[in-house]
Amino acid sequence: MGRTPKNRNLIEVGNVQLDFLSEKKDNYDNDLIYFSITDKDWKTKMRLIQITVEGNSALKAPFFMGGQGEFHSEGQEKFVRCVCFKEFERTSYTADLVFEMYSFKNQDGQELTGYYCRIPCIQLIATPSEIINK
Repeated sequence: MGRTPKNRNLIEVGNVQLDFLSEKKDNYDNDLIYFSITDKDWKTKMRLIQITVEGNSALKAPFFMGGQGEFHSEGQEKFVRCVCFKEFERTSYTADLVFEMYSFKNQDGQELTGYYCRIPCIQLIATPSEIINK
């Protein structure tokens, strides 16, 4: 798993399997994308980011547990690269996730701190039939 980085402003998680769930607009007119993390090793891969946000309720995180115990991630469409969203299907992908810390004061002067998720590379997982037909 490697050493724990000293700087937790940027946490990288590589080669995670995801299933596309849905898209929607938030209250600020951002296009949000939701994925279910289906990787069998998700607990190990996501451990550092979970430990970082655990126990700090003021720290916002771009992931949550679903109703049936599945782990979900959300991100803004503008932070996802390598795939055109007009082509997004309800299928499985492999992606690299980069959690980057933000901190700013809102209109009320309240400081908001948390992580957002960038996906610098996401690729469709080839199904066994696609591999055989090549």
